[in-house]
Amino acid sequence: MQSHSKHIKTDGSPRCVAEVSFQFNRQNIVILEVDTSDNKKPLSTRVLSLKDMNEWNQTDRAKVLELVVTQCLRWPKGIFNNISFKNSTLNHPRINTIEQEISHQELIGWASRMFNILL
Repeated sequence: MQSHSKHIKTDGSPRCVAEVSFQFNRQNIVILEVDTSDNKKPLSTRVLSLKDMNEWNQTDRAKVLELVVTQCLRWPKGIFNNISFKNSTLNHPRINTIEQEISHQELIGWASRMFNILL
């Protein structure tokens, strides 16, 4: 029987989640990024403007990470709609497949999209 757990990447290493939280224009912002380097499933960066940072720290984070990393490898939009004023996806900058690099222009475009989400 195949496991439904997504917490292990195809190479056997654990799937990690990066989280950055900060205040911007009096908003509690959380940026979430899930390691999908094994190309199991594409998953854009998620940017949240949270209603209650304490609730996020105490219970919501654990629920979200449990769902995303161990079960479905999808963002739980229903939960995000309940806990945030605004939740957005941010596509990753494109990588030049030949050089395996992200161009300066791609980074500028990504930063501009991030800034527009935060406003």
